[in-house]
Amino acid sequence: MEFAKEVISYSEFIMATQAAEEPEPAKRAALIEELQRRNPQSKFMANTKKQTVIDLATLDPEKAVKLAEEGLLKDPNNEDFLMTVADYKLAHERELPKVLAYSLRILDLMHKKPQPDTLSEEEWTKKKAKFIGWASWMAGVVYGKQGRYPQSDRYLREALPYILENSRLLAAAYYYLGYDNYAMASELGDKGRAMEAAKFSKLCAGMDSAFRSLARQTLASLRNDFNID
Repeated sequence: MEFAKEVISYSEFIMATQAAEEPEPAKRAALIEELQRRNPQSKFMANTKKQTVIDLATLDPEKAVKLAEEGLLKDPNNEDFLMTVADYKLAHERELPKVLAYSLRILDLMHKKPQPDTLSEEEWTKKKAKFIGWASWMAGVVYGKQGRYPQSDRYLREALPYILENSRLLAAAYYYLGYDNYAMASELGDKGRAMEAAKFSKLCAGMDSAFRSLARQTLASLRNDFNID
């Protein structure tokens, strides 16, 4: 029995090693899944962790989310897993409270987590900036969808410096910032908020995105309600 245990342990080690060295993401994911099926508590699962995280973005989205959700059961503070699940669910308009909770957890982690040994200082700095911008954007969008306009305004403004090169995120941020400020201006009778709403809505309307027509609607409402062009 002892020999059998050693053989099983060695086979798990070999499978983990093969997964770590496999260059094709799909094959690597299949090896990791098989290892998880054989022994979810395998001590060699950590050997595949870095590669799994790196390749999530290159996998089929359904497969990546499945792996990330399974990974969160053992590693609930893994920012890569959290981001994969949150981004997928936001894109599919699912479980928005979970998206918000994961986004806020990512932000907390990025401000507290020390630099991993697997990343250089430059790599860690870039990753932190990307994840702070992305998570702030997601939180702002969810707050906007929930009608929590001050919170949406706050997080989207925090996201802006980090997402200027990402037109998809930027267009959505401009739209929600425009609408957030229009809603607050209407509620408070605040002309300053109305001016902010016009500024962001014009920026969005000037971009080629799915939010262009919505931004134009906000501008029309601003002209009608506040006489702002």
